[in-house]
Amino acid sequence: TVPIKHGVHKYAEAVEVMLFAWALDDGPVSVLDLTRASMLPRELNLALIDDSVEVWAHNSHFDRTVLRHHLPRMCPPLERWRDTMVQAYAHSLPGALGDLCTVLGMPADKAKDKEGKALVRLFCMPNLKGERNTRATHPEQWAKFIAYAGQDIVAMREAHKRMPKWNYPNNTSEVALWHLDQRINDRGLCIDMDLAHAAVRAVEKAQKKLAR
Repeated sequence: TVPIKHGVHKYAEAVEVMLFAWALDDGPVSVLDLTRASMLPRELNLALIDDSVEVWAHNSHFDRTVLRHHLPRMCPPLERWRDTMVQAYAHSLPGALGDLCTVLGMPADKAKDKEGKALVRLFCMPNLKGERNTRATHPEQWAKFIAYAGQDIVAMREAHKRMPKWNYPNNTSEVALWHLDQRINDRGLCIDMDLAHAAVRAVEKAQKKLAR
């Protein structure tokens, strides 16, 4: 119900995790429908608790923030995370997964599904009546939504293989700097709210004076 334009942290406070797409190494892609199941597959659970396993995502700050709020048992420590969006930025490539797939010349069966945005709007935003569209109300589109989630894993994995790696993740100092950046974002910073409100009042007062 909270628009994502308000920021990932505010959005994540009110979010519901419906789908969890994942794969191990080069194995098959799976999508866990959390609107139906609460039990994690054994191989996924073992990977999540194994400190030797790296966890990759595209724009992982979103995934980690949502998981930390609602599924902390499925959110490994920060040090285990790596990010294909960061890998792209580290080599002057586009960060958006769809644009990245295009630049890398990936075939359609490996690239991000361009119809996914409509499905995200359908299931992740209230409709015009302020109600939720669900698996029960739109079963055909829900099946496409699950396929879309899985295709993101395919695209991310193929992009990782095609991108250079000398700046990230092979450069351990850059990975450490990124982890520091993530810790700072997770923690946030102190804001003097009294000063901020006083600044707004000062601007409003000045605008009235200038208008006169």
